[in-house]
Amino acid sequence: MTALIETAGRFRLWIYGVSLLALVALLALSPSEATLGSVVKIVYLHAALERVSAWAFATGAVAGAAQLILRRHTLAPWTQALFETAMIFWVAHFLVSIPAQVMAWGGINWREPRVIDAIWISAIGGLIYVVALWMAKPAWWALSGIAGGATLMIVLNGAVNVLHPLSPIATSDSMAIKLFYGGIVAATLLLSLAILNDLGRHNSAHAQAPTARQAAQA
Repeated sequence: MTALIETAGRFRLWIYGVSLLALVALLALSPSEATLGSVVKIVYLHAALERVSAWAFATGAVAGAAQLILRRHTLAPWTQALFETAMIFWVAHFLVSIPAQVMAWGGINWREPRVIDAIWISAIGGLIYVVALWMAKPAWWALSGIAGGATLMIVLNGAVNVLHPLSPIATSDSMAIKLFYGGIVAATLLLSLAILNDLGRHNSAHAQAPTARQAAQA
């Protein structure tokens, strides 16, 4: 695991470059959709960001539970990084949804359940993060990971659509749309892994800093 993290660190700029270039190219070349036209390209990105964020929330919840059960506080920096990555991509997916709504619906419907859910998850996630950051204890990052995953599941459980389409991608008969969307998700996931690696390494260094200072003073 350590070797994998070190390797990712050495090639981090390449990973960022490849993932971003692939994402831009796939979005530019992706086909339009019969109903939404070219607006669907923003929907591809919006959906990919949401999907990757959900995976990060779920993985963070598993990491948090493992940290508590196994009493492995060394997992805390990575549980924190997973939560941070999930929040970054969740907020990004919400921001990308704004121009998508404006172009598809002519404006933002603040009563749309999906919009309300996105705001609730952003607000609750932000509160969880601030509390964990303030407490500054490994166990709190484990709890934040679990709470983040639980929040996503509870808020989105039984979510209904009013103006929000069911899924213009999944319901499409075009294999090209589905393949391009799969590529966009893959590029977004690769970008998230690069960000996760940077955040995890930063959090690990920060967690070890007090120990290093104490050793120097001794």
